[in-house]
Amino acid sequence: MLAVSRIIISVSVGEEDPQTLTDIMRNMFYRFLPIQCAISAVLIALAVPMTRLFYQDPSQPVFMMTVWGLRILPLCMPFSVIVMHFMCYGQISKA
Repeated sequence: MLAVSRIIISVSVGEEDPQTLTDIMRNMFYRFLPIQCAISAVLIALAVPMTRLFYQDPSQPVFMMTVWGLRILPLCMPFSVIVMHFMCYGQISKA
């Protein structure tokens, strides 16, 4: 999504087309961001099974630290999508 958005943002900035830029951002917020939130929710739900791939004994302290690490990191993913889109716009517009 980001690669396609970067190309279309560069074309819309080059052609000075604000409507295309608005459509890209709307598409990101209404289509791609919910998909990314769903992926994050699945990763959070699968934190314990993914941790069991590395540590089999749940009584070890490292087991719960890994579980919480795998639960916290996906929370950053939806925000990074927003930041990356605006970063692409900033780089292309030379702001």
